[in-house]
Amino acid sequence: MKGLRIVLLLLIAGAGVLFFWNKDDYLGPAQDAKQKETEKTQKAEAAQKPNGDIERWVNQEPETLEKDQGEPDRIDKSSYGYDWYIYDKGDAYAQYGVKDDRIITAFAVGEASLAKAEIGESRGEVEQDYPLEGEVSFRFENNRYTFKLKEKDQQIQPLAQIGDGLFAQFYFDTFDDELTAVRVLTDAQLIMERPYDVTYTGQLPEQPQLSEDDWQHVQKGMEQQIIDITNVLRSHFDVPSLEWNDQVASVALGHSEDMQKQQYFSHVTPSGEELGDRLTDGQVSFRSAGENIAAGYTDAPAAMIGWLNSEGHRKTMLDATYEELGVGVYRYYYTQNFLLQ
Repeated sequence: MKGLRIVLLLLIAGAGVLFFWNKDDYLGPAQDAKQKETEKTQKAEAAQKPNGDIERWVNQEPETLEKDQGEPDRIDKSSYGYDWYIYDKGDAYAQYGVKDDRIITAFAVGEASLAKAEIGESRGEVEQDYPLEGEVSFRFENNRYTFKLKEKDQQIQPLAQIGDGLFAQFYFDTFDDELTAVRVLTDAQLIMERPYDVTYTGQLPEQPQLSEDDWQHVQKGMEQQIIDITNVLRSHFDVPSLEWNDQVASVALGHSEDMQKQQYFSHVTPSGEELGDRLTDGQVSFRSAGENIAAGYTDAPAAMIGWLNSEGHRKTMLDATYEELGVGVYRYYYTQNFLLQ
């Protein structure tokens, strides 16, 4: 169809077997140094920002966070048994995971920092304070866990222990060599979500079994998180924000659901329908459209980092000609449909 642009992202996670949990991610082809005093001052200032030193909130009660940050803009369900408290302050976006009246994880993109690293720093600067190694081992409840990072993991999302029972995933933009986002989580939550290959003694905890109603809430939350983070990233690159389009979102959801239920992963359905056909069937008129798909990521923020680090998908996500976006998430299948009407 004239004017149609298609973007592919192949990202599939593996499964855990016995004493080895294999986390595979695949990307497919796409179409369309600081002085000490200055450093101390910068860190002190960063802690006063909305997402400054985000690890300080982990293990705190959510009421403490709300006294400092105000009430969350919304609360989304996670597929891992906790609620995401969402704070969207434009260039400072954060999600705080709350379970049993305690913050157990936090993700931030835009203006944010850890105690010794800030968003925007190069990998070399981050490594001055945090060791980013290929393996991270620790004991938890008499069991030993060793997370083993593939080469791609080490490049895009290295892991480091930053405190007692506390870990951080550093999400890098490998094209610009800068820290784009960060996630902090407890040892228990890292083991529960297991975003990397892991070998272990003892046993792995069972992940939550969600009802259909639970999944509906989780999926809706992830869809909103994807457009929120997309717009934070577009703002960082001085690209206009996208508006949500319900009709396009319905088309995107239909494709994610179809891929999951028919167990395929492609822009083209088993019956031969492409993006243009799906938009037409959904009565969506357009001059230009693009699509990113992903499968197997642990959640929406992780999928966003995957798209950012794939050249074709990054190009589509940051394309200034697009004005609208529809997102559809079904289980762990993700679809972004970009539109210019």
